[in-house]
Order: sequence, then C-alpha cells, then structure tokens
Amino acid sequence: MLAAGFRSLNEQWWHFTLDEEPTPYRYFNFKVL
Repeated sequence: MLAAGFRSLNEQWWHFTLDEEPTPYRYFNFKVL
C-alpha cells in the first residue's frame, strides 16, 4: 500500500489513506451487503 501512494494511520494499522487525496473533506457512505 505504501508503494502505491497510500499512508497508514498511526491509530489503526489496518487503515490507509491516499496521500494525494483528490477530495480530502468529502466522505462516501454506502451499504455493505
């Protein structure tokens, strides 16, 4: 993930966020079936 441009969150090792996030303040919610 790091090699693909993501960075990990210190609080939760399993979560990553995109370094160059195109919409940093927009959230997307959807149902997971």
